[in-house]
Amino acid sequence: MAHTQIKNKYRAKGPQHGAIVTTNHFKQTDSLPIKKLANRCHKKLYVVIEDSNLKLPGFFGFLMNNINAIPIVQSYQYLGREFPKHLQKVFDKKGWVLIYPEQEIWYNYRKPRPLQKGAYYYAAKAKVPIISCFVEIQDLPEMEKNSREFYKTRYILHVLPTIYPVDHLTVDQNAKRLRDIDYMQKKKAYEKAYGKKLTYDFDYDDISGYVKE
Repeated sequence: MAHTQIKNKYRAKGPQHGAIVTTNHFKQTDSLPIKKLANRCHKKLYVVIEDSNLKLPGFFGFLMNNINAIPIVQSYQYLGREFPKHLQKVFDKKGWVLIYPEQEIWYNYRKPRPLQKGAYYYAAKAKVPIISCFVEIQDLPEMEKNSREFYKTRYILHVLPTIYPVDHLTVDQNAKRLRDIDYMQKKKAYEKAYGKKLTYDFDYDDISGYVKE
């Protein structure tokens, strides 16, 4: 991640209070480019992760337990009562919360995927903006260590225009609007980065770094 490039960092400096950050989810370490952005903007970053990830063995378990994690549990009571309180504590301290709206990791997948409602609902409810991001993945000529199936990759973090809730809309209306705009921004960023239209027809090139035989 040391070679991660950040484009349009200035866009993340707009929100003066708390915010939710969204980006594509393609690797267990893909929070690190966002962490780099937060550091450059002098913001403390918290990452929402499934509680089961805290029990992972080895390096990834160490990583999950040594970031500012907000665990998420699939319980209506927790999601409706406790989770918003955790978020609000971060927002009150002018911090950022990274939520992956795609939810599941698709390993090294380049394309932005349809976004779930949750991140946008909580942003609308707390009246905080969405710092919209997209990570472009570029292949390098060197092979990954201990792997003959993948080349090394590098990342370009594209900071897209920040999206703000609108006062006169309801929470549900704001959530839909935030999600729709965020998806269109990520789609546009993908098409500009890779020079092709976004479709969901599969191609091996969709998996970054994959060695095609």
